[in-house]
Amino acid sequence: MEKDVLKVHFSANYWRQNSLKIAINKTFELKEERILQLSDQVVKGLENRSNVLRRLDVHGDEYDWRCIPRSKPLAFAETTHDSPGFDSMFDPNMVDWSVNGQIVASFGQDLIIWKRTDDVTMLFNVKSIKSLAFSPDGKTLAIGCKINEYPVLELWKVVNSTKSLVVNGKVFSADHSDLHCLIWNHSGSQIVCGTGLGCLYVLSVPDLKVVRKVRRHKLPINRIKLSANMRYIASGDTSGDIVVYNWSSCDVYLVVCSKRKLHTHFDWHPWNGDDLVIAETTPASIVVLHVPSKEIVAYYQRMDRRIIITYITFSKITAELLVSVSMAGDDGCWDFKILVMSSLNRVVDLLCIPESGVRFVVWSPDGTRLATSGNDETLTIWNFCAENRTEYGPSISKENKSELNSKFGPIFNSWNCIK
Repeated sequence: MEKDVLKVHFSANYWRQNSLKIAINKTFELKEERILQLSDQVVKGLENRSNVLRRLDVHGDEYDWRCIPRSKPLAFAETTHDSPGFDSMFDPNMVDWSVNGQIVASFGQDLIIWKRTDDVTMLFNVKSIKSLAFSPDGKTLAIGCKINEYPVLELWKVVNSTKSLVVNGKVFSADHSDLHCLIWNHSGSQIVCGTGLGCLYVLSVPDLKVVRKVRRHKLPINRIKLSANMRYIASGDTSGDIVVYNWSSCDVYLVVCSKRKLHTHFDWHPWNGDDLVIAETTPASIVVLHVPSKEIVAYYQRMDRRIIITYITFSKITAELLVSVSMAGDDGCWDFKILVMSSLNRVVDLLCIPESGVRFVVWSPDGTRLATSGNDETLTIWNFCAENRTEYGPSISKENKSELNSKFGPIFNSWNCIK
């Protein structure tokens, strides 16, 4: 039985052990499984397996997606900031990191903007903040807040490290409840908003005129992600359903329905814009979905609830997938870590997290650092990758796609709901 990759333990050489079999196959040019496995599947009992890992299509001989993993563990905690006011409702929509190095976060009614490298902090009082997002150039901050019962989108001009001005705003009807999430397009000419009514708005900047409006969700939208090539945009709601649209028209391209109706996390591959990785919280599962073909090309699935996935995100520099997990031990205690994966069966780094765990991860714009937040009212900055690391990897062909509905057993029925 293949070792469960999410249960890897920290040791000085675990990453070498994890890659040993692949290294031997590559060195001796072995094309088939000929390395002796010191285990007996029949004796151990297949019915007792707690996890399933399958590749329905493999990118080359090594990875489930395009990736240039680091050769050894490099990430380390750089600084930790006290963050009083972080509560269980705090999520990645309420913190952002600009290209100018400024970090913005909402603490209750307080909006704080600060820079990691200096001592200047700006503090504002804004009611009912639900979402924040810096423009790609870092000069404008979009804020989803409220005036009385009406959701409002405000644009703030970040003049300098000590001054910001409100330059425009748009009031939505009270039916929308809140603006739960905001993202900018890559050029900064448009903002996409997800509302509590399940509507997706595309607004022009700076006049905030409605370019498109679509309602495909029945519940509040809490995640929006734009693909790297701007071909697709994906939105997720509080039931775990995900809708992928053609970005140019906002027509629905496909829908991923979560049969368990649990919270899901998802992120686009940072280079090709075609692969969407989706994870369900518990029982822990990860799916690699090739969007153009609407086919699942790889997946990981557990059958118990001893591991909970709390967040996933890609590194835009290495295309390694970061998976934040909480694991229940035999002693009843929980262990928290972030696994850095180059494939669904390979861990290349491991970030050990304090007792509070990690609720989300936010990247610096250059991809060299990440910020994590847990339940201990702290924000930790990690040094993840060298600043001179080159982005983007070689193209890996996608051939021999398997049919979506023909490769699944009863174990994975919860994901056989894509249309």
